Amino acid sequence: MKAFLSHSSRDKATVEQVAAQLGAANVELDSETFDRGLLNVTAIQDALRRSSLFILFLSKDALASGVVRYEALLAQELFARGIVERFLVICLDENSFSSADDNWKTFNFVRKATSPQSIARLIQHQIILLQSKLSGAAQPFVGRLKELGETKEKLIDPKLTRLRGIYVSGFAGTGRRTFARRLFSDIYPSVISVFPEISIEELDGLEEIYRKLSEKLAPNSTLSAYRTRILAFATETEAGKEHLIVQLLERAIDTREAVLIIDHGGLLDRDGQFQSPVRQIIARLPPQRRPCVVFIAERMMPQARQRDTEGLIFCRLSSLSFDETKQLIGLMLRNSGITYTENDLAELANLSDGHPFNVAFLVEAVKHYGIKIILGDPSEITQWKRRRASDFLTKIAFSPEEQKIISALNHFNVLDFEILVQVSGGDSVKASNALAKLIDYHVVEIDTDTFSIALPLRIAVRRDKRFDLSGEPLRALLSAVGGILTAKAESDEIAAPMVEGAILARLQEGGEIPTLFSAFLLPSHLVWLARRRYDAKKFDESISLARSALNDSGRLSPAGRVEASRILCLASARLGQEANFQYGIDILKANANDSWARSNLNFLLGFMARMRGHLPEAETFMRKAYDDAPGNFSAAHGLASICLVRGNLSDAEKFARKAFEVAPDNAYVLDVLLRILFGDDPHTLKRNESEINYLLERLKAVGEEEGKSFYTTRRADYEFRTGNLSEACKLIDEAAHKTPGIFNVHELRAKIYLERGNKTIAAEEIQKMRDVVYRPNTSERLTNLRVLLETEASYYSASGMFDEAKKIYKRKDVFTDVEATAAVRKIEIEQGYRNR
Repeated sequence: MKAFLSHSSRDKATVEQVAAQLGAANVELDSETFDRGLLNVTAIQDALRRSSLFILFLSKDALASGVVRYEALLAQELFARGIVERFLVICLDENSFSSADDNWKTFNFVRKATSPQSIARLIQHQIILLQSKLSGAAQPFVGRLKELGETKEKLIDPKLTRLRGIYVSGFAGTGRRTFARRLFSDIYPSVISVFPEISIEELDGLEEIYRKLSEKLAPNSTLSAYRTRILAFATETEAGKEHLIVQLLERAIDTREAVLIIDHGGLLDRDGQFQSPVRQIIARLPPQRRPCVVFIAERMMPQARQRDTEGLIFCRLSSLSFDETKQLIGLMLRNSGITYTENDLAELANLSDGHPFNVAFLVEAVKHYGIKIILGDPSEITQWKRRRASDFLTKIAFSPEEQKIISALNHFNVLDFEILVQVSGGDSVKASNALAKLIDYHVVEIDTDTFSIALPLRIAVRRDKRFDLSGEPLRALLSAVGGILTAKAESDEIAAPMVEGAILARLQEGGEIPTLFSAFLLPSHLVWLARRRYDAKKFDESISLARSALNDSGRLSPAGRVEASRILCLASARLGQEANFQYGIDILKANANDSWARSNLNFLLGFMARMRGHLPEAETFMRKAYDDAPGNFSAAHGLASICLVRGNLSDAEKFARKAFEVAPDNAYVLDVLLRILFGDDPHTLKRNESEINYLLERLKAVGEEEGKSFYTTRRADYEFRTGNLSEACKLIDEAAHKTPGIFNVHELRAKIYLERGNKTIAAEEIQKMRDVVYRPNTSERLTNLRVLLETEASYYSASGMFDEAKKIYKRKDVFTDVEATAAVRKIEIEQGYRNR
């Protein structure tokens, strides 16, 4: 793909420098047609036989030409006819834009060209955008006739009197956006086919939604104008804010557009109804002659909630049928000039599982490697499907430039091409090639003029050590990019989505927010950072940030208030800060208006009880949390661990399997499930042997990374329970060497060596367990107190100190009367056996 550079001969020196930066393979130079007045339909069509991007360099000399108005009108005509994919005007002097005719300032203008190098980077960026757009538009539309027909029937239903929007659900990548565009092209052909998109995140309230819509539907020419609008919005009442948002959505009707609202966790609450801010906006939307908004979600709203939502049409997309998948693959391969057989199509269709996103990935892989290689060893594709994010990333060898780009986007969320060139080494050609590969592999996505990590891969990128900067490299990145963003903002050249990146960068760096950005700082930014600080075990900082967000809780969405309170309580419980914990609990109680908020309230009360070592109380609260929201992963996982420790293996297995459904590759979940399946007797172990081996293999893949020892420890446990003490000792010694500070490693090592009769090592391990439980400021507090006491009791019994063992179970805060009686009874049985 090439860019055609049209310019006046007087600007030839500058334009040739731009061409040199881009490289001959990327440009077509035209230094004659402009001066001769030959810029007509035929000339452009001839040039674009070799190019897809038309660049017009505008200067005072060009403006004096007299043919500029004709060329502008001609460009509009060519756009309408689809001959020109993109028309970009670059001003070479400060007066070009202001002197240009007002009627054609709606073109894609660059008002201030600073250097040939920056112009070249801009053009390279436009080429990447165009490649991505053409690639996406090239995918054929197949199937969905049934869903299209059903939706059209709903649209003509005479009972539908208040049409507001369409709600399309399906797994990510099943073609939800494509379906929406096809539906609109069939029914509303006047609507522009490229829909503006915004996402609704978990913590988004009215202010976040307004900013996102404003950036897309009413963009400002300068950051200062955007700042003025934001400040004015902040002073409105809640009803006034809702009205301004509705005005933006209604504008889409006049501009022949429809807005796609993509659910990134903030569209529906846990009960399946719209979150409060979205619900209020929809209620204010007046009925229209056509829908102005399309909701794209993975989760379908329950039928009962659909009936409560007037004016929306709901459509669920399933996977494509086998024949439809074959058809889609065949058309895409043929369009790419790739030959195939009927058997090839069938095998590729089987691999794709009827998922259009998988189809796109497979066809891209075939382009790169050939059909024989992909089908000869489809294991990589299969692995990618099973663990689409982490395994997929692991198998890709990223170049240094690609790693730097991903690392920057990992920390800044959204950046433009110019900044990515800088962070990847300063070579625009290398950066362009790197971005092209990342886009081809669906690692990076483009949104207008900015880039971001693809949503399905964001968590995997965050966990991949290749992109996890810390210490000085991270500080250097945050400082450098934050400085560039600030400089861009000061000259009003920053894209609005990158303002948030600049704020988050400053927050991560621990620096002051520049006055220029202060108007854009939201409490949700603090919640976002508080969560990251908590995940990094920086609990003091997490508490401070969460409290700061809650001090301005009126600007947080209901979900934001719940999340901020949750983070505050978790961190406070780990540090034993009762006052901060109670502050968060009080806010949660005041906002426990739905089952999810109530579930979090009970979970946190249970979490604090567990931190204090009060497991019976913790279990009571955790069960309430689970009953309020059976999808609460934290409650399910917590209950599995508590029930396991308390010996209720039946309930422990039930809750562990619920957690496993949500996170089948979570090392903590696998570890708990395996301990449950080991059981408390050899018969249970034998009965579960097949599943145990399967889970051990899964744990081996995820439990030894980053210096962890989950697999080694659990394998030692397995060998111990099967009587292979020698191998068990070898493995647990290895785990203790690798992770010397882990409580469960010391617990198992004490048991194994106690079984071997080595009371000296067992006693040493028990002391290490005490050190973990009773050390000051431990983030685990007294969660392991019961296990420590039970291990001490086992040691005393093995040493013939039965009275000391019995005394352990007098702790009323740890053991119930029933549990204590049963445990003492076991000790007495062993004592009697020893005394015979």
